[in-house]
Amino acid sequence: MTASGAGDGGMSGGRGPNPVRIGVLGPMEVLLDGEDLTPSAPMTRRTLAVLLLHANRVVPLSTLIDELWEGAPPRLARKTVQTYVYQLRQLLGPLAPDAIETRGSGYVLRLEAGELDLWEFERMSAEGRRALEDGDAEKAAVVLGEALDFWRGSAFADIVAPGPMLSARIAQVDDSRLHALELRIESELRLGRHRSLLGELFELTAIHPLHEEFTAQLMRAAYRSGRPGMALSAFTRLRSRLVEELGLEPSQRLCRLQQEVLSL
Repeated sequence: MTASGAGDGGMSGGRGPNPVRIGVLGPMEVLLDGEDLTPSAPMTRRTLAVLLLHANRVVPLSTLIDELWEGAPPRLARKTVQTYVYQLRQLLGPLAPDAIETRGSGYVLRLEAGELDLWEFERMSAEGRRALEDGDAEKAAVVLGEALDFWRGSAFADIVAPGPMLSARIAQVDDSRLHALELRIESELRLGRHRSLLGELFELTAIHPLHEEFTAQLMRAAYRSGRPGMALSAFTRLRSRLVEELGLEPSQRLCRLQQEVLSL
């Protein structure tokens, strides 16, 4: 655990080959050679989550206090945070003696590229997006599929009552998952895999009933599979939910897609 390509704050060095795997795309897990070193105490896990979000950068003690207690810290908050960091140092000691460094009035969690599943997901998602932009739908579908395989559930799924910063980051990461999924499906649509996508897209529109892109993709997959009725039903469901819940009409793009289906 040391320097990473993601916001490394100028750190360098490394430990050489080290089978460290830290997962946040689902329940948090910290693995070394398959041994589970994940902290079990909820507040210690939350402390680790904040440090992971700022890996290889200094996290001020004040930031940790704000995130853990949201403006209402206990009297001994500084000492309590120091205790959580001590517990993490004891836990992460097998990874590296300096896994967490004290820097001034803050702490740095040192990670290397490849040790955090979020970084790997982001790296591969970017690679898949570039492949799709370059017209290589086959590569994009494969790479984006592999990126999505890192997910084991919602990001930071077992963090109880995350603070405002962590909550915002969880929402951002979850959005990036949906975007990667959109791109993977788009790649497969370009490869002509319309019929095989119908079941997945029907489920996605049920889970995300206000998500226009999934509805658009379902409509395209349906009418290109010879099922215009399914495409029109998808449009109607989305429109009803948008009007009922948000007082909005579908986008012009979706309305044009509906007209294309109607004109078949």
